[in-house]
Amino acid sequence: MSNIKRELYRGAVLFAAIFSVVTIISSVIQLINGTESDSNFHIILRAMITLIGVTAFWMSWKASFRVEALNVIVPYVVTIAMVFATVFFSGFFVELHPNAYRDIFLNYTVVFAIVTVIIRIVARISTKKSK
Repeated sequence: MSNIKRELYRGAVLFAAIFSVVTIISSVIQLINGTESDSNFHIILRAMITLIGVTAFWMSWKASFRVEALNVIVPYVVTIAMVFATVFFSGFFVELHPNAYRDIFLNYTVVFAIVTVIIRIVARISTKKSK
């Protein structure tokens, strides 16, 4: 498999996994709070945010800063700006919740941190196994 196909495949799998888990968790929380449906716009917005997040992980895989922390910080800063821009522009189509920016910041940051830790642990384990 060529490098491009391999990267696209990994990205698609990561996107599908994160989108599925986040959508299921969101659905459970909404049902607990008494909301029985989710708007199509909100689901598409969630997919866009997930795609931005997968882009962040791709950037961190490809980043090669001398300071290891920058390999995570730079993609996070770039993509959180993209997330805020997505929320801003979605405000032209739907009314935003008063805490929309706070909520997306917390949600994106928590998922980003969890997935980053998982990816780093898996990478270290696979590196140790290959040695």
